Formats: sequence, structure tokens, C-alpha cells
Amino acid sequence: MTPASPPLLGSNAQRTLLSVSCADPIERTRAGLAAAKRQGRVGGRKRRLTDQKVKAAKQLLFSGTPPREVAQSLGVSVPTSYRWLPASSRT
Repeated sequence: MTPASPPLLGSNAQRTLLSVSCADPIERTRAGLAAAKRQGRVGGRKRRLTDQKVKAAKQLLFSGTPPREVAQSLGVSVPTSYRWLPASSRT
């Protein structure tokens, strides 16, 4: 320990301080998420493809429109369209 370094706390005090400082953000986060859920809020991003868009995309693909054009018309990438419309559901 150098003269400029802060004094160390006893090992019991260090453990207590560490457990309090680590647990508090987790507990606060969980409490905040629970409060938001009670208020009817949902976290995460909004879905780009609604159920109506998925239905329309299936109809377009079934009618022979190329997947690239279907994705472009929906405003999503081709991989996103494949994620929502797997090959097994298009036949």
C-alpha cells in the first residue's frame, strides 16, 4: 500500500459493500420491469412484420412473386422474410 492509496476496509466490510453494490442494480432493474409490466408496457423492439403482412407475403409467394420482391414490398430484408416465412410454410 502506498501513502496515496485509499485505506482498505476490513474483509467483512468489503464483502458487505460488494454484495450491496452488485445486488442493488439487479434488484432495481427487476423492480422496474415488474412495475412496467403492471402498467401494461412491453419491452423490446416493435415487430416489422405484422400478422397481416405475413399473410400478404404468403399470398405473394404462393402466386409466384420472387422472395426478393416480396421482402422489398414489405420493407424487410430477404433473411427476415425467410425467418418469418420458412420454406416449409410456403408450399
